[in-house]
Order: sequence, then structure tokens, then C-alpha cells
Amino acid sequence: MRIDCHTHIFPEIVQKNRKEFLDDQSFALLYENPASSIQGPEALLASMDANSIQISLACGFPWRSRQRLKQHNNFLMETSRRYEGRILALCCVNPEDSWAADETERCLRAGALGIGELACYHRDFDKDLLEKLSPIMELCREFQAPILIHTNDPIGHSYPGKAPISLEGIEKLLLRFPENRMILAHGGGGYPFYNLMKKGINGKKDLVAYDTAAFPYLYKNDAYSFLLKRSENPLLFGSDWPLLSPARYFRDMEEAGLSTEEILNLCGKNAARFLWPHT
Repeated sequence: MRIDCHTHIFPEIVQKNRKEFLDDQSFALLYENPASSIQGPEALLASMDANSIQISLACGFPWRSRQRLKQHNNFLMETSRRYEGRILALCCVNPEDSWAADETERCLRAGALGIGELACYHRDFDKDLLEKLSPIMELCREFQAPILIHTNDPIGHSYPGKAPISLEGIEKLLLRFPENRMILAHGGGGYPFYNLMKKGINGKKDLVAYDTAAFPYLYKNDAYSFLLKRSENPLLFGSDWPLLSPARYFRDMEEAGLSTEEILNLCGKNAARFLWPHT
């Protein structure tokens, strides 16, 4: 079974009226360029079928408008029900909003698989942000729900959506919430490489994972083999669709020389074990 742990879909109103939503700073950062693809569930399912993917986790967006956020989260949960488990909802909140915990609880009680992609594109995981994250994390622990968190490397090239996140900030996040099941997007922003240092803090093996979202833009193909063999935490396939097609990742995995078993683990088995540890 192939599982894509990181995709993005939007309601039809956002797909058709992009300009009306550019007053949201984070949305404009990522989608002001008309070339940035905005898609819905039908297109996602077509891509899944074309790439033999059985399950996709679809992310929400950290809208600052409470109404927009609620509408997007409702859309994700309705989509999950409509397609009977092929698309699973990761509803989203912005931790800087006072009502973020209320929306988190509403979504988890309504059947969302988890929370994500949680992102603050203008700041690091400092003391203030970690404090604001605390009630969200507490709810995710209560519901045993995974949380997909945006991370990125502190160096490398610039691109839309790159936040001023440090390795120290990621480590503070892991230390503050050691009992949460977290997927750190985009290879954990390079953190698993740093974590090979003797005093690195990897988090519990069964509670922290990294995904491959945007790997073709960020890392050499050697990163797949390196992380599968050297990291103590699981690596999960995430395409960041529609940014990239899953086919691009599968080709890169083969070119990296991964074995059939390694590809099976990366593209589905690791995710199944991480997301549903008791089944």
C-alpha cells in the first residue's frame, strides 16, 4: 500500500477566486504567483490513481480568518467522508490565534485524523511560540492524533514559504513536546543530519518521523538512502502535491538505488506503522 503523508487541497471557492484570498499574508507568500497550483480532491484522486497511491493525507491551511479556517477544515472532513478513507483530513490552525485550541478540539472530535500542516512562516520555534503551541499539542496527545509541522533548513537557497527556523528551534520543539506524535515536514529541515551528533535529541523513535515533501528541490537523491539507514526515526513518503508529482519521487528513489523493501517501507509501511501503531 502506498500512503502519501503530505498533500494540499483547497475548496472550490479558493481554486476559482485566488485573488480574493491574497489578503492573508501566508497565503499570498505561497500562492500569489499564478503558477503555484491550487487543486481540489478530484485532481488529487486522479493523481493518486495514476501513481497507485491508496491513501493521501490532505492538509489544511493556517488561515488567520477564523471563518476561512473553519470552512477549509469542514471541507477537508467532508472530503474524507465522501471518499471513504482514501483522503484523510489533517485540519489546520494557526497557533498564534487565541481560538486555535478550540478549533483543534472541534476538528479532532469531528473525526479529523490529525492536525497539519501547521506552519508559522515568519518565526522560529521560540519560547513564545512553543507556549502557544502547548494547548494544541495537549489536545493532540489526548486524541492520540499526529501533527504535521512545517520545518525547513536554516541555510540553503531561498524560496516562498521558507521560514526563519533554526536547528535549535526544532530541537526545542522536540524537547518541549516529547509525548506528541509529530511528522516534521521537508526532512525535518535537515535536523536528522544534525541529530547524528552524539548529543542530538531525536525524540522517541515511535513518536517523531520525517517526511520527504519537496525532497527533489531540497536534497540530493542520496538523502533517501542516508535517512533510511542512519536515522533512528522513520522517513515517510510525502509528495507536497500538487507542488510535485509522486512520480518524480518514485523515479528519484530508483535512481538512488533503494531496494524494493526500502521503497515499500518508505512509500507506505513506515507510514502505516507510524500513523496506526495499534493496528
